[in-house]
Amino acid sequence: MNNRIAESESSDAQRKLLEEELHKIEERFRLFADYTYDWETWRGPDGKYIYVSPSCERITGYQKEEFISDPWLITKIVHPDDAEKISEHLREESVHKRVLHLDFRIISRKGEERWISHYCQAVYGKDGSWLGRRCSNRDITDRKQVQTESQRVNRALKVLSGCNQAMIRSTEEGRFLQDVCQIIVEEGEYRLAWVGFAEQDEKKRVRPVAQAGFEKGYLETVRITWADTERGRGPTGTAIRTGKPSICQNMLTDPKYTPWRVEASKRGYASSIALPLLTDDQVIGALNIYAVEPDAFDSEEVNLLMELGEDLAYGIATLRTRAERKQAEAALRQARDELYILSQELEQKVQERTAELEEKSKLLVEAERLATLGKIANRVAHELRNPLTVVGGFSRRMYERTPDDDPNKKYLKIIVEHVRALEEKISEIIKIQNEQ
Repeated sequence: MNNRIAESESSDAQRKLLEEELHKIEERFRLFADYTYDWETWRGPDGKYIYVSPSCERITGYQKEEFISDPWLITKIVHPDDAEKISEHLREESVHKRVLHLDFRIISRKGEERWISHYCQAVYGKDGSWLGRRCSNRDITDRKQVQTESQRVNRALKVLSGCNQAMIRSTEEGRFLQDVCQIIVEEGEYRLAWVGFAEQDEKKRVRPVAQAGFEKGYLETVRITWADTERGRGPTGTAIRTGKPSICQNMLTDPKYTPWRVEASKRGYASSIALPLLTDDQVIGALNIYAVEPDAFDSEEVNLLMELGEDLAYGIATLRTRAERKQAEAALRQARDELYILSQELEQKVQERTAELEEKSKLLVEAERLATLGKIANRVAHELRNPLTVVGGFSRRMYERTPDDDPNKKYLKIIVEHVRALEEKISEIIKIQNEQ
């Protein structure tokens, strides 16, 4: 009897020692689990939490007791955009016993958006019985932000490179602006990109000249101006008016975006940036870029997009200068052609005038020759007139005194007639000369 009592006491002591040792081991493991940096959980087969590490409060803002009392609290704080993803993951958990991984977002108690990297796997006892699922949740918000910023920067760099290539290839302003908008949407993965020029009219309207992306009549309805009025205080009007980039990081909450909020929401726009286009120190318009997520434009991306705006403005100025030069060259060619035609016509007229002058010169020479001959003839006429008068007088008297039957009278008649003819010629020459 005493032996059995002694054995029982010894067995109780051993069991107590084992329980104490087990408690110490359990305490060490709990201490180890409680001080892990990640948020660790263990769900039983019934879906209830067996264990939740205190790190849950640092990550979510909720205490472990809140998760234990409400096993579905995790689904209530999931970001709305990731709710379907979590539901699908929970369905997979109930079917697959392998390790599952998922990155998703939650909204913390403070309203902050945080990224969670979630791993889970089935837990089994020594006898192979299923004991639930062990989960490890790590806050990867900082890493995601770095990745997002890196993606944005790379995206902006691709856009910048593509637009520079477009500027090199382009020969026409309208095509260049359209290509740039297309590159921004395709390479930058933005929702909408458009270019508007500032009209110098009374209403100071902004006239869209190029666009790409999901627009669906947006630019026809918004009626944007760059005047200092309600419809001119959005990003586009402000950028044109101030000559500086203007950003709307959240269209749903920014009061300056009120006039366009409804139409923007219909098309999935959440944030936008307007970049002024400056040429010759004058703002001629703005490049406008829209994103589907709020806070889409961080400082580094903005700096790259500002460079894009500067390159776009430079491209516009270059193409306009090139177009003006082509117009000047065309005008010069036209002037040269007209001058050539004029010179040909002038040369023809000079030739005709020269021929005319040469003809007149010949006539003048001939006239001068004739005048000289006239003077000579007049002088000769005067010199011959007196002797001829004497000869004429004697011949006529001899003719009159010669009897008709004298055979010499007929010769005298011939002399008288020739003398009379010469006298008439000389009188005519003298008359003509006197008239000149």
